[in-house]
Amino acid sequence: MARRRGVKILEELFRRGGYAVEESFEPDFDLIAERDGEKVMIIIREVIRGEDLDYYRHLAEEIDETILMVATGKVEGETYPDGRVVVWDRGRFAEEIGMAVIADIEGSRFMVNLKGGMDTIPTVPLRLKKSKAFEIARKSFRSIKGVQLRYIPIWSFEYRFRSILHDGVNPFELKGEGRTLFNALTGRALDIEVEDHPSEIVPAAGSIIEPVEVDDNSLKEAVIEQIIREGSREISIEKRFSDAIISEQKILRPKREDIQIESRLFYLPIWEIEGDRGFMQIDAASGKEIVDPMDDGVEIL
Repeated sequence: MARRRGVKILEELFRRGGYAVEESFEPDFDLIAERDGEKVMIIIREVIRGEDLDYYRHLAEEIDETILMVATGKVEGETYPDGRVVVWDRGRFAEEIGMAVIADIEGSRFMVNLKGGMDTIPTVPLRLKKSKAFEIARKSFRSIKGVQLRYIPIWSFEYRFRSILHDGVNPFELKGEGRTLFNALTGRALDIEVEDHPSEIVPAAGSIIEPVEVDDNSLKEAVIEQIIREGSREISIEKRFSDAIISEQKILRPKREDIQIESRLFYLPIWEIEGDRGFMQIDAASGKEIVDPMDDGVEIL
């Protein structure tokens, strides 16, 4: 009876948090909550034991979904930070209920906090699940030896410029804005599109967060040169000499002092798959296969 009331409270919490919630017909779970294409598989118990934690951590890898384990009593076992299995003990459960009540009193929006005290990194959402990455890889490999989720550090340089240039009495305006990306592992420019805005996300369990090997200051000269190169314009200037008109081609380039740059670091999730014929890397945000390897230590198929 008490467990059933707990399920109802959890259902109401997630509905207030903007999730679509339904009962689970699978015996391992009580509820399934979904928002923005992401599912949370929910189970509530009076006591969560060490063997329960081990079982659901393994299950989370198999189903490739986030699992929330809620204890109305106590939690036995080590609840180390895990991006796939989130554990609420009695105190944490009560805290979420309290925050929902406060949000209701204030008339503000309630957000379910699945991150807890775990460390986060600025990253774009992981939209390609491991099972889908396997499907893509099977088209190229006869057998798959292993798969690893890696977070690659990326420097994003947002820039804008406006230069007024003169040729004699004629003023010319050059202006532009945009973004260019550099791999913070190798220092190489990246020709990829990242549509989503990075947000603070708990990395998935078992993933590798690659270190920043190249700082943004050492890349700024290359960024400025790229902006000048891509922002240059070729114009035709007509000059009159006596009765003749001579057309002269001239290249106008933005001035360095007119270029404003702001750098930000974020992480791009990629699936790295080892098969019988080598390696494959797949952008886990866009689902596109990566042609140029993200680091120098991997030779991809």
